Amino acid sequence: MLLSDDYFSVPEEKIKEIESVLTIVDGKPVYGAKEYKKYDPRLPTVIPDWFHVKHYGGFKNTTSK
Repeated sequence: MLLSDDYFSVPEEKIKEIESVLTIVDGKPVYGAKEYKKYDPRLPTVIPDWFHVKHYGGFKNTTSK
């Protein structure tokens, strides 16, 4: 895991703002953000086609407030 900042050098109040910008599992990237976004894998196709997650964005949809 590659973090956005060095955990040991940021002020204590900024530790909670540190986030992963690249996560690799078994040698393969599973998450990429910021300058590592190009390594972020595509999500698999939702099956079956009628499943609600495909149309409404799943349970973590923050756009419909």
